[in-house]
Amino acid sequence: MRWAGATFVVLSLAGLCCGLFEDQVGKFDWTRTNIGQITWSEFLTVNQQSRILAASKYSIALLDTKSGDVKWRQVFSDGNFLASARLNRVTNEVYTVHKERNIVRSWDVSSGILRMEVPFPTDQSAIDIVSTNDNQAFVSTQSGLFSISQDESRTWNSLHQAPATMIGRKVIIHANEAFLLTISEGKLEILALNKLTGEKNWETSVLDGVISSQCSVASSYLICFKGSSAKFIRINTANKSGMKSLSPDSEISRIESLKDAYIVLYFTDVCASIFELSESGAKLIKHFPAVSFVVAPYAAYIDDPVFAVFHKTGGKSHLTLISSETEQLFEGPVEIIDKVSCGSIQNSAMLIGKSGIQNFKLFLSMEDHTAVMIQSGDSISWKREEALSEIINVEMCDLQLSELQMEIESEFEVGGSQSQSVTKMFLRRIFGQAHQVLTYIQHAYEAISEGTLFSECSAEKDSLVRDKFNVNKMILAVTSNGKLFGIMSSTGNVVWSHYLPYMDFTSQASFLLVQRSTTHYEYSPIAVLVGKNRANGNVAMFSFNPITGQEISTNKDLGFKALLVIQLPNIVDDEFMKAFAILDTEYRIRLYPSSSEQSFTKYTKEKLFVTYFPTAANELSGVRISESGTGSLAWSQNFGQFSIQGIYPKRINEKVDCPGRVLGDRSVLFKYLNANLAVVVLEASEDAPADLKGSCDVLLIDSVTGETIFSASHKKVSCSEIKLVHSENWIVYSLWNERFRRTELSVLELFESGRDKIRNGTHFSSFDNSTVPMVMRQSYIFPLMIRSLSTTYSEKGLTNKRIIVGTDSGKIFALPKALLDPRRSLTPTQMDREEGLPPYHPEIPIATDGVINYNQTVEMIRASYTYPGGLESTVLVFTYGLDIFFTLVFPSEQFDVLKDDFEFWLISLVCSALFIATGVTRKLAAHYNLKKAWK
Repeated sequence: MRWAGATFVVLSLAGLCCGLFEDQVGKFDWTRTNIGQITWSEFLTVNQQSRILAASKYSIALLDTKSGDVKWRQVFSDGNFLASARLNRVTNEVYTVHKERNIVRSWDVSSGILRMEVPFPTDQSAIDIVSTNDNQAFVSTQSGLFSISQDESRTWNSLHQAPATMIGRKVIIHANEAFLLTISEGKLEILALNKLTGEKNWETSVLDGVISSQCSVASSYLICFKGSSAKFIRINTANKSGMKSLSPDSEISRIESLKDAYIVLYFTDVCASIFELSESGAKLIKHFPAVSFVVAPYAAYIDDPVFAVFHKTGGKSHLTLISSETEQLFEGPVEIIDKVSCGSIQNSAMLIGKSGIQNFKLFLSMEDHTAVMIQSGDSISWKREEALSEIINVEMCDLQLSELQMEIESEFEVGGSQSQSVTKMFLRRIFGQAHQVLTYIQHAYEAISEGTLFSECSAEKDSLVRDKFNVNKMILAVTSNGKLFGIMSSTGNVVWSHYLPYMDFTSQASFLLVQRSTTHYEYSPIAVLVGKNRANGNVAMFSFNPITGQEISTNKDLGFKALLVIQLPNIVDDEFMKAFAILDTEYRIRLYPSSSEQSFTKYTKEKLFVTYFPTAANELSGVRISESGTGSLAWSQNFGQFSIQGIYPKRINEKVDCPGRVLGDRSVLFKYLNANLAVVVLEASEDAPADLKGSCDVLLIDSVTGETIFSASHKKVSCSEIKLVHSENWIVYSLWNERFRRTELSVLELFESGRDKIRNGTHFSSFDNSTVPMVMRQSYIFPLMIRSLSTTYSEKGLTNKRIIVGTDSGKIFALPKALLDPRRSLTPTQMDREEGLPPYHPEIPIATDGVINYNQTVEMIRASYTYPGGLESTVLVFTYGLDIFFTLVFPSEQFDVLKDDFEFWLISLVCSALFIATGVTRKLAAHYNLKKAWK
């Protein structure tokens, strides 16, 4: 038994061998946890600590008010997004409504544990929710009112079908009655129910022209407005009268409920008024001009209601705290709000501490999705960039050269060896290296004087200068709400950001290009972002320095609409600016920068330039560009009852190290390296025949000739869930098989038809179509749901390929491409074994050491972006979704750099010992020879 127990312990710990060492955690990677655009927030006290509860469409989380760290978070998956949330401070729980799946959930606010989950029938979509202090919640649906509680005796469903003219429903709880308010245009229907049993007590209706969709609830009052008219009514058993008027002075823009029966009316002239509602009428608390927003602070140590009004005085933001008795408690400037230039305020919450009125915390959710915590109006405690949860486009850029690196590069300037003699070049090298030594001594002296010679300074990681191996990069990220970020890859810190509210990226992807990198250190680096103007749909352009974020030029409207933005990697002007072109709706090319027009004309003379784009939902067209910059239709393909789901070209300027594959019999399979090959995914439309519905076609099309090289059809699959990566001569894509309810990975590899035939991959011609490529295909079962696919790229293409797989569970796998070889056979031959080809197995094994994010779960993965590092063995992987994750991957291990745990002292000791032993042995040998000579 003792041996059996010891064996069990050893075997259970064997899996830890595949994990990371403790000192490697966080060394090459980092994770940023996001919530999303915060639409609802409340301050509360948890375990005598102030916390803020924040919710977005994607998640709900509890944040630390001091640091902004996430204490707990619950993420809502696709199709289960949050519709609304309600906090019950008495029962210490928060209710969330999820309309897509008709679910109401209750969460414990201190731990985030799910207390209760109640599903609704599909015909009862949840509209509004109200909770009581006795663990009972009421949900209004289109079919009536639903009561949920952990006590099953108080769970009931009262059916009251909404009329076709209904525009909204509200719930009010008063005493022992629950009131279901059905709002139609000009009509209010009130249904009173017993709160405990759901039995109907009475029913009435109110007719008034002011009743519309602009209605809100405050305590037991319903307030509606239309134009400059506003009315309210108290909903209870005793009051069954009509609505009472508020009689504001100007047109109302919106009404918000503050606390209890207090409301605030915002007017179109930027003014606001605070009212207290009662059965006798509405009492004006105070009127404020130039109001930004009004919030009712959470003040656990103050009995009377307090209201915080933020308004403009002399162009600066001021805060006025007043009580319900119109007593002014505090008034002073809060200029820090003016420094938060992140658009308008979308959501706010405020906390007043127990030490006094002036000690407050203000939480703001801004238009650009930034969450800011302001301490007492004079400082920003922390800031969260929640726009990072909506990244849609990513690029990376090398950091700047240091002064020493610039001097080294200057020794190898283009044309230096042609214009200078050998003597001058030698003297230049000597003087340059002498200057480098002096610079090194100067930096060492400064480090010694500052005491940082042997300490690792964190500021070095955020330095905008290249590291030793050029591994650290600047990550450029574009979000769907029009925000541009510069993120340091070594730490994940946001170096700079720009908010571009005039750009719209919701309907089409953005185009982000680094036009001039830091390699040409004589010039400043330039990047460009091209998008669509939000107002009229014309092209908008923003140029900036990708390292510092400095704005170079802005053009909000170029005066034309774009069909396609084309990167031209082979066209560079005299100042090393990469060119790109915009194809407008009239098939004309707009070239940027204009200084590259001569190079473009020469390029179109020598080569046939064809670009392609979908001209309709089921049509793909190729346009030929002439020397004059005008376009004409070169080819077109109509796919009939199939619509285009996606187009996947190869990565531009991808390096291919080996043009073929050596087989076991020493023959070679040459790769079909067609740079013009594009993968088109087609999905059967809704009006397709029954035998075609649920099918998905994968086409390989030559973008120059429009010829279909290969096509594959998949039946009973979910084409909208397809993920695809296209590299070299192979394509890997994932599909959800609805018949067998599993994820399948399919691979296509293209080779030249003749075994001993090879084309010049550098000058590949799409018109050389004498032979059709040989296509090998195979499918495998992947045990997890796949959300993203990408592949690794290295500087020279020497390292092995890894498929970066993002899963639904938040894990990221680095899958060897060799596992997805289509030539794997069930019965391998001797040649297959000599080649090292593994036998075929239908299921891809999941290795624990293949999870590159170990225990750092990345929620709602959207895509992964890979970029080559300065070392050939290193690949940078940036995965983004609700969270973002960055790491370094070594597909062929670190073959070009010594490991971190290399024993330098041991090799130094051995070398020193050998040197000493050599000297001693030499002396002994000389002494021995001398003695031998005297014999």
